[in-house]
Amino acid sequence: MGNFTFRYLCRFFSVHLLTMIRYHINVYRLSDLIESTIMQITHSLHTAILITDLDRSEYFYTHILGLEKAERPLKYPGIWYQIGNYQLHLIVAPTVPTDKQQEKWGQNPHIAFAVMDLEIIKTELTAKNYPFQASASGRPAIFVQDPDQNIIELSQAFADKI
Repeated sequence: MGNFTFRYLCRFFSVHLLTMIRYHINVYRLSDLIESTIMQITHSLHTAILITDLDRSEYFYTHILGLEKAERPLKYPGIWYQIGNYQLHLIVAPTVPTDKQQEKWGQNPHIAFAVMDLEIIKTELTAKNYPFQASASGRPAIFVQDPDQNIIELSQAFADKI
């Protein structure tokens, strides 16, 4: 092999080797940065919402939505509900910020629950004079407001998601 060919190959490999090393270092640093900034959230524990009237809200969440109460060791006014491994915390407050809501309830902050039979729930809400809105997306879901106008989405649960 001639002197020119040998120098050419050395230069070719050194340039490409440096490029590969730089690329690997940058990719490693980037992936290390990405991995270190991703929070690994495993599941939701609870949602806390504000209410103004404990008795009225307790009736709605217990008797209209059928939620089961959970033990609540705190002293300030409120009530907790257990929904599978998740809890809903109702906290009594002097006022609830529900102004400036969108006309379509699903476009506002809301809590969503899966339900076994959406049609039965619609019938019960209608019979008890609780208005609701169908999802604008066309999927089997409705939106209802609690007595303080907190919005709750009720979506049909499907067998493969239960």
